[in-house]
Amino acid sequence: MKRTMMWSLALVVGLIMGCNGGSDVVTPEDPQDPNAVTQDLSSADLPLIRSCIRSLKYDRVYHRVIGECTITGSDALPLRFKVYTAPRTKAVVLYLEGRAEFIEMYDVLFTSLHAYPVGAVPASQTLADMPITFVSMDLAGQGRDEGGRLEGHIDSYEHFVADVDIVVKEIRKFTRVPIYLLGHSMGGLVAARYAEEHPTSVAGLALSSPMWGLKVPAPFTPAQVAQVAAAYATPPPYGLGMANRCALPAQHSLATLGAIPQCLANSTCAACFQNPASSPVCGMLGMDWAAMGAAWLWLNSSASIGCPPTNDPTSVAAKCAFPPTAYYNGLTKDVAYCTWEESSADKVGSGTFGWFNESFKAMAANQASLAQLTVPVLVLSSVIDPVVDPAAHVSTCAGLADCQLVSYPQSLMMFHALLLETTRDLPIAEIRNFLTTNIGL
Repeated sequence: MKRTMMWSLALVVGLIMGCNGGSDVVTPEDPQDPNAVTQDLSSADLPLIRSCIRSLKYDRVYHRVIGECTITGSDALPLRFKVYTAPRTKAVVLYLEGRAEFIEMYDVLFTSLHAYPVGAVPASQTLADMPITFVSMDLAGQGRDEGGRLEGHIDSYEHFVADVDIVVKEIRKFTRVPIYLLGHSMGGLVAARYAEEHPTSVAGLALSSPMWGLKVPAPFTPAQVAQVAAAYATPPPYGLGMANRCALPAQHSLATLGAIPQCLANSTCAACFQNPASSPVCGMLGMDWAAMGAAWLWLNSSASIGCPPTNDPTSVAAKCAFPPTAYYNGLTKDVAYCTWEESSADKVGSGTFGWFNESFKAMAANQASLAQLTVPVLVLSSVIDPVVDPAAHVSTCAGLADCQLVSYPQSLMMFHALLLETTRDLPIAEIRNFLTTNIGL
């Protein structure tokens, strides 16, 4: 047992420290915490270790050493990632989270030391028994942001891609085994963009509900929503220059938000918007001046910069009330889980106009670059996904060189968060089979 633990720890220290060449002596004994890992204070590289590795844990069920680390991102700010080592590892799988998510939501996939669900889970609902070292990272502006970034915002998906490349290169300092990307929703789009731009850096992609197309509320089309996002995000004089403002304020409708840039682009309407009583023609335009004015005031208020999470007790109680909405299905039918997730300081709010604009641009770039995506791809999709468009999964997968699409019917009542639902053993089994086949386990 101790030899296995020491070997795993060498992996996590090697990965986190890269090529620093430290010789670290570590023991698992700690009378205060049976899962803690303590360090020999004689280590020459202890200052670096102390600044990099946080709360090392030893998973005695799966013989994994788990370390948390930060690394400098492409914007010169810290990025957080977590390493779950495996003895005799055959591959590394880097997990990329969905929008508004954080690392700990998916601990259950990689270790027995997880917060939810409470207690042990069946072997069919985890990947932790596989001879794979897992790495999970918080994408910029998400999770346990180290400060300096606007939550829920991104200036370009190239920023995400560059950050993934930094972590992949850090992994490469430690091992030459194949690297796979496992991504959910937005993380699935980031994974695809990374593989298109770095086709030799990864061996394959396993994607859960990848964001290759967005569902939008009727009667709007994705193209219309993309135009609204672009109008707000684009700097003047071609747009309103509000990329960092929250795109989905609960008190203002999409129709109202979309009407504002259209109105401001017309001199007559813009004059009425500034003063609806200025001319009789204003009443003939059929605009809801009161709603537009309130939305404009909200957008220009300092409190609306970014999208603060709705994790106050009242909002959490309403969002997690039973029966839950389609967005809180499966595992999140557990009110305790929903409350834990929504109340977490790591949960971010809605996306900004800039995030939406860059997301639509990244989805278009993904479609234009499918020929570059030549590695094996697994796509897990639900026909009743309320967030992303399953039709885009079908058409995109059909255009790839090596793509396996697994589509779950309505009868299974699987929605968007496929890896966190009560039926998660089904997609987890597909991921297991994909990795087993491609790695040759």
